This record gives sequence, structure tokens and C-alpha cells, in this order.
Amino acid sequence: MKIFKIQRISAVLLLFFFVMHIVIMHYGFPLQEVNYANTITRMQSPVWKGIEICFLFSVILHGLAGSYSVLTDYDKIAKFKKPIAILLVAVGAWAMYIGTMTVLSWIP
Repeated sequence: MKIFKIQRISAVLLLFFFVMHIVIMHYGFPLQEVNYANTITRMQSPVWKGIEICFLFSVILHGLAGSYSVLTDYDKIAKFKKPIAILLVAVGAWAMYIGTMTVLSWIP
């Protein structure tokens, strides 16, 4: 039941950050032309970097919670719940590290 709640909460966060990303990055809200120079300016902002890291976290959390739910639904695999959870947490931590370092070290 805990995974179910995590999946739903991460879905709401994912929807929020996805809409924010699309509207600002691809449509230029608030009334900015979408070009490389504006993207550079935006990505130099610590606030925007924080938003991108939160977006990344919600994507990883949602994907891993879904993967865990699907994998542990199978009877033959369900007995390996703990190793599966450990593996998914390790993969998530690695992906979060790589993504965070990419966002934080972004230099035009």
C-alpha cells in the first residue's frame, strides 16, 4: 500500500513539473522567445536548477515505484522483494546523482 501512495504522489508531482517545464521551456512563458540565449539565462538560475532537480526526482521516483509494483506482482519474482527494492534504490540513487551533477554543472 505504501508503494501505491508513493506512485500517486509522484504522479501529481510529475504532472506539475512536466506542465511547468513544457510551458516555460518550450513555449517561452512569460512571453519570452524560446532560444538558446534565454535557455542559458534560465539554467544559470539556482531556482530553475532546483525545479529541474525536483522534476528529475519525481520522474525517477515514479518510474522506480512503478517498476517495483510490476515486478513484485509476479508470483515467481515476489519472493525477491527485498533484493529488487535494493537494486531499484541503487539504480535510482545512481540516476539521481548523474542527473543532479548534470544540472548543477551545466555550463553553456
